[in-house]
Amino acid sequence: MWVIDRGGDRGRLFRELLRKDAGCRFIARLRGDRLLGPPHGSAAVAMELVKKTALPYRKAIVRDRGERSWSSTVHFGARRVSLPYHPNIGLWLVVVSGLGSEPLLLLTNCTLKRTARQIRWVVDSYLTRWSLEEAILSIKKEYDLENIRMLTSQRLRNLVWLVTLAAYNLSVLVTDRHRLWLAVIRLTNVGKPLFGMPRMPLYALPHGIATVFSRHPRAPRPIKPPPPRQLPLFES
Repeated sequence: MWVIDRGGDRGRLFRELLRKDAGCRFIARLRGDRLLGPPHGSAAVAMELVKKTALPYRKAIVRDRGERSWSSTVHFGARRVSLPYHPNIGLWLVVVSGLGSEPLLLLTNCTLKRTARQIRWVVDSYLTRWSLEEAILSIKKEYDLENIRMLTSQRLRNLVWLVTLAAYNLSVLVTDRHRLWLAVIRLTNVGKPLFGMPRMPLYALPHGIATVFSRHPRAPRPIKPPPPRQLPLFES
């Protein structure tokens, strides 16, 4: 599955993805000024087709920005379209209204049945790409990864692997609401900056953990090795 952001919706890329021998599925964010058309029909600007697209489904969402949160409703739907240079290949245009000032347009060649569940799957697949970018950004920023120097590329790869593993453990900590959610809330509050709660817990958790450990700067006590199980050959 190829998930492409806005700016990658270009004819050269679509030609490669739509080749019969490619076998690729894709979800691409589309600009409103791109030309589309109904299958075997005349081309029109995508935003004009959006005005004619029914949005029968809705979902209430909660938005957070700092310490302020509010609820809003998004409407979404889909319609069959095609590209001007591939009129015989049917595609789907998924339209989401309410996420921003302009509708979100997603072009995909995945098979849809125009149900709410499948349309939401397309939208969630695109938003997952943003989650990955946010995770990479938090790893580079919160763990100061770019300022660490290594003598060999292998050591650098090992370090990136360890930092990614630490970020993954924090992600599991965030999603494990049953056993560790109280600890997550505590660490998030401790790492809360002065200007308000960050939008992603992965930014606040490293600050909280560093703050907790800075309150106890003592070095850990050395662990005594266990006595050897092998009996001495000669008594000392």
